Amino acid sequence: MSQLFALFRAVPATWIMLFAAGLVLGADNALAWKYQIEFPKAQILLGAEDQFGLWAGDWWRVLTTGFHHGGIVHLLCNASALWFLGRLLETRLGSWRYAVFCLGGLAVSGATQSLWGPYVGLSGMLCAQFGLVWAWRRTDTWFQNYVSAEQIQWGFWGILLCVPLTWFQILPVGNACHFSGLIYGFITGVVYFGSHRTQIWKPVFLVTHAILIPWFYFLVHPVWDGTYHWRRGDVATIPAEQLRHWERAIRCDPNLVGPWYQLAKTSYLVGDLPAAWDWILRGLRQHPAYQDGINLARALWDEFPNRRARQDARRRLREIFGEDAPKWEQTLNIEELDDRPAKQATVKPLAAPGVPEAEEPVEVPIPPFTLPRRALDEIPRPAGKLPAPNPNAPRSAEEGRAA
Repeated sequence: MSQLFALFRAVPATWIMLFAAGLVLGADNALAWKYQIEFPKAQILLGAEDQFGLWAGDWWRVLTTGFHHGGIVHLLCNASALWFLGRLLETRLGSWRYAVFCLGGLAVSGATQSLWGPYVGLSGMLCAQFGLVWAWRRTDTWFQNYVSAEQIQWGFWGILLCVPLTWFQILPVGNACHFSGLIYGFITGVVYFGSHRTQIWKPVFLVTHAILIPWFYFLVHPVWDGTYHWRRGDVATIPAEQLRHWERAIRCDPNLVGPWYQLAKTSYLVGDLPAAWDWILRGLRQHPAYQDGINLARALWDEFPNRRARQDARRRLREIFGEDAPKWEQTLNIEELDDRPAKQATVKPLAAPGVPEAEEPVEVPIPPFTLPRRALDEIPRPAGKLPAPNPNAPRSAEEGRAA
């Protein structure tokens, strides 16, 4: 016991990370088993990285996701590497400097991998440790005694091997965090433990860590991403804010189907029927086989209260669809103009991906107020050829991809 305690005192930071990773894996499994939820969902609930979580402001997930692992084999592989590299580096750096370096490795590798999507595991930080050992070994005989050139070569080839494994979908690996961690660790080793000429860059290298602040900010607020604005609109509670985010979503990416539908539905809910009609027609122009959009357009047509309103609506349809307008009038069941009263329509909410649609439609009353109609910019159609509206193939162009 005294020897174990002495070993813990020698490398406490390494021990703490090993213990934390094991504890987190156990907690992930326990939560998934107790509440009968999927394992990745349990990891997200306990701090693993999640795109929606980041967009909600949980920037710390970039750091905590490293202590989650895909399973016991994943954990054992990373733990063995941490035990080998961590003891060497913590012995030479000291626990505090080693912990700060590990935090930097987690931040840089995690933020880089987050640009490609969520991930789990300590491998990014471990690659940073490997890069530091690789650079430091070139000028330090102590490391040369403990780490051979062959071990460096095997480690480097192991990192490279992960690229084809991911490319051919044999094993999904976060290569972005591997290489960014490796570069970060190598530069740290060159600057701090290289020749005297390179050590003059110490303060410059330290200051460059400030780049992580805007980097993390834009991970949480990717204002160029249409899906981000779609999500922000979905979670907003004020209609004006919802409409603003959904407009920005389609400006960033017109091929997203949901924001078109939500813009039309919400405009209808706040009493702006012409804007709702305009949005759904534009959406159908972009996604001609989107069946939920076709159903909503039919329902909105029935809401126009009189002959003049229907005449304006038909004129707008012809402006948007041009020579395809007659075909769309037939698809949307647009009848000859008359003075019949408008029918009470039902608006069907857009189902989330993977969630079954509601069996019964939801009755939507029209509020007694109307927002001022805003100018709508024209969104160009995709360059490729899109399929014609086909109610028998409702998902054929649901995301608006060109054939």
